[in-house]
Amino acid sequence: MSPSISVVIPNYNYGIYLEIAIKSCLDQTLLPSEIIVIDNFSQDDSKRIVEGFRDSRIKFLTCDNGGSIARSRNFGASIATSTFLAFLDADDVWFRRKLELQVRAMTEMVGLSYHSVSRFGKRGGVFRAWDLNSNSPLESLLSGGNPIVTSSVMIRREIFTESGGFPENPELFAAEDYALWLNLASNNVKFRRLSNTLAGYRVHNSASTVVDNTKATELAAIPHLNGAKENVKAMHAGFLAYSNGVQALANGNLNAARKFFADSIAVAHFRFRWRAAVNLLRTLKFRKG
Repeated sequence: MSPSISVVIPNYNYGIYLEIAIKSCLDQTLLPSEIIVIDNFSQDDSKRIVEGFRDSRIKFLTCDNGGSIARSRNFGASIATSTFLAFLDADDVWFRRKLELQVRAMTEMVGLSYHSVSRFGKRGGVFRAWDLNSNSPLESLLSGGNPIVTSSVMIRREIFTESGGFPENPELFAAEDYALWLNLASNNVKFRRLSNTLAGYRVHNSASTVVDNTKATELAAIPHLNGAKENVKAMHAGFLAYSNGVQALANGNLNAARKFFADSIAVAHFRFRWRAAVNLLRTLKFRKG
């Protein structure tokens, strides 16, 4: 018998995308046991779209999440009954073999698996997930940033429940996923990256797509930095400097961007050093222009 999978889909006024997201669940080569849509009292036709499927596996529940997608995801997980949880944002999609391949990866020792995602919408390309150091995933997350898109995640429900789920602290908005991965890593949960690209991440002008989460990312990491090695702390600072530089550049603050990128080049993980160098050259080009 195949392991059971509960899909949790948080939604707010994404009826225009929700039907596509649910269809991508139902088109899987390994079907989920249940699809739980947690709706934050949408004002569009989201409920009608869900009810139109007429499938007993699909549940439509409402939750006043107070603006916290973490609360919606946690509520959906609390309703779930399956061995595994898989999260899908209402504006994202899964590719057909995602659940099949991911369940295969969830061997007895693996608590969470993830994979790369393809961007579509306003911007294309692939967000390429990277491996976490199997001996110290916490150090990898602190020094190298967050390689895990939530719509790529499959996790054992028992582990998710024991962890307390996504933190609902409003100060962690847009970094609640990173905060959870850090908590799991600090409790020795084993992560596994699949080499496949198994989902599509829609890029558009929603708040969760464009928000600056640098401060929230910094707050999420603070509880885990006290006992970290000095080089890990330095690389984490470089990662934050790079993120601040990107935000400053987007806001047209070239002087601040140059300083942030220079700081990142000095101490960040190579993953961010070369990006910082490219962006620093861009700021110099703008100045000459």
